[in-house]
Amino acid sequence: MTNEQIHHNKLCKKLQENTIVFGKMPKEMQAKAIELRTANFLIWQGGKDGKWKSITGSVWDHICTYCLRPDYEEKSETVECHVFIHDLEKRLVFTCTNGITFSLVMGPALPDFIGFKYEDGYLSPMPRRYKHLDSATAMVVNEKSEYKVLTPTHVLFKKG
Repeated sequence: MTNEQIHHNKLCKKLQENTIVFGKMPKEMQAKAIELRTANFLIWQGGKDGKWKSITGSVWDHICTYCLRPDYEEKSETVECHVFIHDLEKRLVFTCTNGITFSLVMGPALPDFIGFKYEDGYLSPMPRRYKHLDSATAMVVNEKSEYKVLTPTHVLFKKG
């Protein structure tokens, strides 16, 4: 077993034992949860006397607590499709393993979509991320100068 597989298994174990709301989980655990998709998780409902229930949605709520299903088994590997700027159309696209090129925003509509991978390894279901910049050094703070728009480097799919 490789170091990467060992690390993956440790993260899965932590996710199965999780009792922390999604927004307070370490970023690495959040990214792994997003990669594994909500269908493989349970959500805590009912407060103090609640119980774990199946998730019906596909969006992670930062104030909810999720855990990886105890019966979770990894079914397939991940396929990474590189994101690039289309020469003629000047828009962000990616090419699937079957050779078809899609607009970046089409990723979530395709079967087996996992998410968008960014340069720092973070996975997100959204095709854009916004990084807050340190405004302490800026002389004038306005909405446009506080955030940097990040573009994913890859679109991830489950290998079928």
